Amino acid sequence: MRSLKTWLMASAALACFGAAEPTSAQVYFPIYGAGATFPSVAYRSLFDCLYVPVDGNGNTNTPPFAIHPKCGAPSGNAVNYYAQILYAPVGSGSGRAAFLANNGGLVPSPSTTSIVPYVSSQQPTFPYPNYHFWASDDVVTQANVNALPAQYGRIIQLPSLAGAVTFAFNNNDGNGNPINDVGPDTVVHNTDPALGPTTPSSRLNLSRNLMCALVSGHLRKWDDSRLTALNGGTQLGTGNITFVHRFDSSGTSFIFTTAMREQCLDEFGPNNESDATLVSYRFPWTDRTVAASACGTTLLVPKGSNLVNWPDYPADQCGVAIPNPGGATFTQPTSNGNAAVIAVIQSTNGAIGYSSTDFVQPFVASGPRVANLQNEWDAKRKPQVSGIPARFFVAPDTYTTSQAMESLAPPPASAGVDAVAISQFGINQNPNGKDAYPIAGHTWLNFYSCYDAATNPNIGVHVRTLLYFLSGTDAQGILAAYGFVPPSGAWIQRAWWGQVDDPVYGLHLNNESGTDCYGKAGAK
Repeated sequence: MRSLKTWLMASAALACFGAAEPTSAQVYFPIYGAGATFPSVAYRSLFDCLYVPVDGNGNTNTPPFAIHPKCGAPSGNAVNYYAQILYAPVGSGSGRAAFLANNGGLVPSPSTTSIVPYVSSQQPTFPYPNYHFWASDDVVTQANVNALPAQYGRIIQLPSLAGAVTFAFNNNDGNGNPINDVGPDTVVHNTDPALGPTTPSSRLNLSRNLMCALVSGHLRKWDDSRLTALNGGTQLGTGNITFVHRFDSSGTSFIFTTAMREQCLDEFGPNNESDATLVSYRFPWTDRTVAASACGTTLLVPKGSNLVNWPDYPADQCGVAIPNPGGATFTQPTSNGNAAVIAVIQSTNGAIGYSSTDFVQPFVASGPRVANLQNEWDAKRKPQVSGIPARFFVAPDTYTTSQAMESLAPPPASAGVDAVAISQFGINQNPNGKDAYPIAGHTWLNFYSCYDAATNPNIGVHVRTLLYFLSGTDAQGILAAYGFVPPSGAWIQRAWWGQVDDPVYGLHLNNESGTDCYGKAGAK
């Protein structure tokens, strides 16, 4: 692996190329990407700290995307690295489609509810004329590998950060009255101000059993006696619970359903608050990504899915009606992204749904509050453990997310630079640490291994500079402000440099002899 000094010297040389100093008319080298909304707010702050901000030089960004306070002055490294990253938060599935075709024109317009800028006066207008990377919370599959034309080389999948998926809820119950969340104050949470907020956003608590009942459609009402008993014996509210989910292909959905598929396997309970029939709370909704050619066989979600057949869909891809035996209420936004889910939650009395931390309280003051969850350690331990309450709950924040990711080891060196193997080791179905938040996972940056030298002569420098920045203190401070944590050192060493710096199969230009890219067209 080349040293940090080597790459910074290379970057400095690049900075000196073409102009002695930036001007208002300076056109910076554009790096185009699209995909996951899960990390999109944090990505915008990170990219603007390292490189030229999307809307001009220096500190001229419009809040909330002014240069982040955790970014090193002056304006990170923007004045040194003549580049600018444009990123469209359109969902993992749409980002993947554009990546496999190396066609920025396939990136759809982000949701109107998105608050993340994705164009710049410094660059050509949307749609993107080129495409350099895809961001996703989902894994790379063998089908993705097979679908990528050989002229672009391999998929290099790099974990950029780790985060939690939260249960966010409306302030009011189904009848428009305030949620009365005064449950027991036994919540595990961050206590270090340097790592973000230190107070959970609510005292609304969900046991694993009720979490699974909610997602499977068997928890329907805010005054369900089980929910009341779990939250200190005080009724939270009345009226229907409306569960809000993503409608588009989503890495957030993948992390969420990966956890639900595993953690709900052995959960049982009454069909609903008025029907005592004992039923399973296993994740019942099927995988909408399975090809219609599989109709007649099982469509069950094997581990997780970025797109599932929720019961508010009229039918699955086989034309079969989707049953909802519990009778719960489900709904979806009409546009893509986590911001769209949050908009529906905040405008719907009694709503609760899933989202990443960078759209919710306590990280975003205007966002909805989130529930605290029972984790694997508490669900499976004996009732009495000295000095610990009979049941406790875990808030989604930087401390509990880091605890969730702590035991997740990268693949062994024998796996080589195989993105599929790296992906499979990155799945976090059921964190078992005492203080681990139960729904967490990596989000990934996916690059091509081969780029066209004529249009992207410095892409290797830019990618490596970005990776070094992501492992530094400025980036970690920005991540913490949004509830995210960096990958562990073992993942950085194995999955970043083990792939990018591979002398044959790593990131290269199509004119580099001795590499797998020599003679290939390379990505534009």
